[in-house]
Amino acid sequence: MSEVHYTTKRHYKQLSDKERSQIEILLNEGYTISKIATLLNRHKSTISREIKRGSVLQKQYLYGYKEVLQSTYFSDTA
Repeated sequence: MSEVHYTTKRHYKQLSDKERSQIEILLNEGYTISKIATLLNRHKSTISREIKRGSVLQKQYLYGYKEVLQSTYFSDTA
């Protein structure tokens, strides 16, 4: 079986700090991953991976005694 070799190079473009900040703002406003991807003209898997990479678990206490872990995205973490 012969192998196929493509000569075109793929050009990947990293998310800018501005885009990361926009993701953080839009998430806090309640936008979905799909909507954020559409607004930033990026694939939804790119946005999803970025959120996963930049999310941290934070402890919060409900009513002063019940501990809850919440995942929060910070653009400067990614």
